[in-house]
Amino acid sequence: MKKKREEKPEKEIVNEPKAVDPKLTWVHIIVSLGKPLWDADSRKWRVLNGYQSILGNQQNQMFFEVTFTDTPYWENFMEKNLYFNIPTEKENIKDDGNKGSDEKGKRTKTENEK
Repeated sequence: MKKKREEKPEKEIVNEPKAVDPKLTWVHIIVSLGKPLWDADSRKWRVLNGYQSILGNQQNQMFFEVTFTDTPYWENFMEKNLYFNIPTEKENIKDDGNKGSDEKGKRTKTENEK
């Protein structure tokens, strides 16, 4: 007795919005030393120079700080928006089909409404 071939269902193509690049976490810092990172706050590439963790005075809270080659100052890592790549932003699609427009979409009136 011959087995019938099982037909594989065709894959559905789904148009999903582009995913936003994930923000760097403290775990990524060690592998990022000496590499350029995208600073979304200052909107430029910056090379990570160093990192440190400090035990705070209140409630024994840990503070994580980073420094970059373009500045001698330490910056709070938790307040930074650092990425490996420039993050892609989701585009808003309006009713009239214009992407990224701040204007509201306008609906064309039908003959009955005129």
